[in-house]
Amino acid sequence: MAGDIMPKSFATLKAEVLSELQDVNSDVWNLTPNTTEIETKLEQAFREISDYQHNIILYRFEIESRTGTATSTLANSLVDSAGQFLSTDVGKVIYNTTDHTWATVSAYVSTTTLTLTGDIMVSGEEYEIYNEGCQSNKEIYIGDVTDYIGINHGIIDNAYVAPEYPLGTRRNVEINGDVLRLLMDTDPEDSADADANVDVFVWFKTKHRVSQLTDLAGQIDLGAGYAAGSTTIHIDSLQATGTFAEDTLFTIANCRGTYRATADATIATNECDVNIFPALEDAIVDNAVVTIIGSTLDMRLERLVIELTAAKARISKAGTYVSEEFGGTLWRGYFDLGQNQLALVYRELEKGRKMAVKATYSRL
Repeated sequence: MAGDIMPKSFATLKAEVLSELQDVNSDVWNLTPNTTEIETKLEQAFREISDYQHNIILYRFEIESRTGTATSTLANSLVDSAGQFLSTDVGKVIYNTTDHTWATVSAYVSTTTLTLTGDIMVSGEEYEIYNEGCQSNKEIYIGDVTDYIGINHGIIDNAYVAPEYPLGTRRNVEINGDVLRLLMDTDPEDSADADANVDVFVWFKTKHRVSQLTDLAGQIDLGAGYAAGSTTIHIDSLQATGTFAEDTLFTIANCRGTYRATADATIATNECDVNIFPALEDAIVDNAVVTIIGSTLDMRLERLVIELTAAKARISKAGTYVSEEFGGTLWRGYFDLGQNQLALVYRELEKGRKMAVKATYSRL
């Protein structure tokens, strides 16, 4: 819309850092062998800024609470003629409630048969299914969120924002490694039921990022599109070459949620395969528009990133100016200038910190 100010691109931020350093032609920085010196320091600044003021992302997870009874005995397998197994069950936990033994699903065979890592089930024994790495139907696996900032896996749990299950009901939680446990006294609904309320909504503090891609648009390409639950997609109509970098954020037309690339992908002839998190919320059709989020910084953080990068660059370069002609005078000037600028940036960042106020929510 008219009047909107677009976020600054990576190239613009780099140019403004060099301008701040009075080195617009890179006569001092980005020289051989450190040809990406300023780019590296910019990426470091994004991470450091994030420690003070985070990028917040909402992800949806699902409770796993199916139960059943083995109807046949098959070595290292779980067989249940009820036909409730899914291809996405690989990695989930099976708990034999009859004799209290555990195993993990190693392969999906069919809707009635799963292969297990242990020989724990025989006909007539009862079982429960839990999420990967979990020991309860009140737990979800959060290990796929790898770009978080801070303690407790970056999960926001305070008086203003907290995990919700079901949507609209805030919950206190416990974090144990890559597992989140909802602190509630009632059991969740049976996830085998088609209308079960299984969604858990969790807000994460994550790193800020600015994409180095120069073209922020693409399209889905597989002929027939992709089914919901897919974790790898092929994107075309990108720029000719480059890197679709790990942690790049993007959205897909008519598909809920924001997606993150979980590994670098090399763009060749305008296309590449991208591994994503979370899995697709909805089915997507061929040629659906992909929109890359160029930057998560607001105008204030952009300014602080530029100043922080320039300050760190000055300090790092100061040592090169120790010489017989100038002694330590020129070095001290560069170092002090960088340190003073750094102090101002940190003071400004501290002003932006928000105090987290804990709250206690119902366990019912």
